[in-house]
Amino acid sequence: SRSSRPPNQHRPPRALPRARQAVISVVRLGDHLVAALPGMDDVVAGAAPCSRPNGATTQKVLEFLHSGGRVVLITGPPTSGKTRLLHEIASAFEGGVFKVANPLAAPLSLTRIMVQANVMDDGGDEATLLRTHLARYATPETPALLAIDDAHTLDDEALSGLAGLALHPYDGPGVVLLLAGSPELTARMDTPAVAALSNPQGVFAVTLPRAEGE
Repeated sequence: SRSSRPPNQHRPPRALPRARQAVISVVRLGDHLVAALPGMDDVVAGAAPCSRPNGATTQKVLEFLHSGGRVVLITGPPTSGKTRLLHEIASAFEGGVFKVANPLAAPLSLTRIMVQANVMDDGGDEATLLRTHLARYATPETPALLAIDDAHTLDDEALSGLAGLALHPYDGPGVVLLLAGSPELTARMDTPAVAALSNPQGVFAVTLPRAEGE
């Protein structure tokens, strides 16, 4: 099986200030783990505290992604450690990894994601081209990972396209998503075009607090 990673890796960010506890809120619906998204408070079993940043958080996320989970959301205020945690998870992930960043804070489109993921645009549907390209890096045992920082800047078309990418009925593990952004990202996941992710595929949410001293 293929184990090489795409050549678009970034240098890990600098160490971040010490911070308070992160909260991972996940509930189980049937056989699937689902995040406590807006409107789901009545089924929340409880929040599990997890120190941030550390290996335990990364390990929980990796176990989720390798057991059929489709999407991981990392949210928190500026300087809370979202980018660092995204890099830690991506670096530890055993499979093809594509990293996308949006330092300009402009709306992040599917076109810009395709450019950073080295996808050739032949004029076809962008979401289909992206999905097909990423799936080539999956193995029979391990999905490919698309990690997007500043994901709150995704435009509506891109967010909807990524939802379709995660929900696609792959023959194998397919493609999974790791999205990091400001708290508004969680609220946007509750829109009709994206809400289907929460059931039955599963979403894992990591909420980071503001770093101490901020």
